[in-house]
Amino acid sequence: MSEKEIAEKEVIPYLEKLGWPKQLITQYGRVPVQMGTEVKYADIVALLVDEDDIAFPYLVMEVKTDLKDVKGVIAQAESYSKFLNALIFGVTDGKEYIFYQMRPSGGHIRIANVPIPEKTHLSISGQTRIKPAFILCAEHYSQASERTNQYMELEGKIDDFFNLLAQDRYYMGRSHNYSLKRDITGHYLRTKAVKSILHGDIDSLKPEVFKMFFRDYIMCEKRPNIDKIFNEVDRSFGKVKLFLKFIKEFRGDPQGNLARLFDRNDELHIRGMGPFVISQFLAGGHPMDYAVIEDRMVDTMKKFSLIDVKVRSGTPNGYLYISAMCRKLFNDVFKRKIEENKERLGFEIDEDFGLVVVHEFFWEYYEFDSYDVLSLEEASGEAREEEESMATENLEQIGLLTQD
Repeated sequence: MSEKEIAEKEVIPYLEKLGWPKQLITQYGRVPVQMGTEVKYADIVALLVDEDDIAFPYLVMEVKTDLKDVKGVIAQAESYSKFLNALIFGVTDGKEYIFYQMRPSGGHIRIANVPIPEKTHLSISGQTRIKPAFILCAEHYSQASERTNQYMELEGKIDDFFNLLAQDRYYMGRSHNYSLKRDITGHYLRTKAVKSILHGDIDSLKPEVFKMFFRDYIMCEKRPNIDKIFNEVDRSFGKVKLFLKFIKEFRGDPQGNLARLFDRNDELHIRGMGPFVISQFLAGGHPMDYAVIEDRMVDTMKKFSLIDVKVRSGTPNGYLYISAMCRKLFNDVFKRKIEENKERLGFEIDEDFGLVVVHEFFWEYYEFDSYDVLSLEEASGEAREEEESMATENLEQIGLLTQD
């Protein structure tokens, strides 16, 4: 078995037998830890609920397929435990479990078994606060939990975002027109277009049709990258079709799948197609599971203290972590906000709109927060007509794609 399989089939059930509920055990490899200039990912973290009903890291588990290099594994687990302020850490191959306790004076001591907290510290309620940075196995739990001050600040900004969007007005920014409706309908259209081509007849797709689709709907501003991608289309369109089919299915281990797509030497990798472009195809093919991601979004999440570590969205682990965070925030906050505001938007939406809004909020906030909303100058004349026309055209195309 792989480390992931050992973690999911052996280690998590083992922790459950010790008394931990799934809602207090993180998903495998989804806890980023800043190690100098590099970001690593702890395998499994079991949380503890303290007297103030706040969940925090208690036990860090490092999973390996074998424990031959046990000293190196122990050092790795200890470093994660130190940075996460977890009292206990352990290493395992799914069969043998070795545990250590951090010492207040530094270092660690080996212990025979994990000190199991009292049941009250392993129980969660509607009032339990779990830091958003911890992506939990039972993501739906957080819908019932109390919103933290971080979420309250976030909700206020989301309300401002939807108010601007729903007003159907077009503002003048510092250097260009500022139209949320044009931008969000444009991104929604791209998602629908990618979904349409991936779920269409890929075998019958022609190279020139793919190029036209790419120019119209994929955000890729670097001309050298576009040239490389189109060269691949001309030289080996069968490889491009293989890539599209792989994205359409995208089954099995997502981390391993992404590693293949990012690896320049893999048969699935398209020259010139970086993580940002790949994320657009994933978000179109699976709009409820994956988001379009760029580092600017990560900067905004960190600004809101939703994440502690500035993860790199261009790595498989980083992309999956931020995408999981987008799903979590959609379930926690955005889903309700979309429902509250959908009648005010002035256009129809469906389930594919969910992560589009999450992406757009964190992307646009970079500009949005720098403006004083009350003092924005409203666009008029030709500038306004152009913005309105573009938004209307986006919506008409979405309608056509939805009918198909």
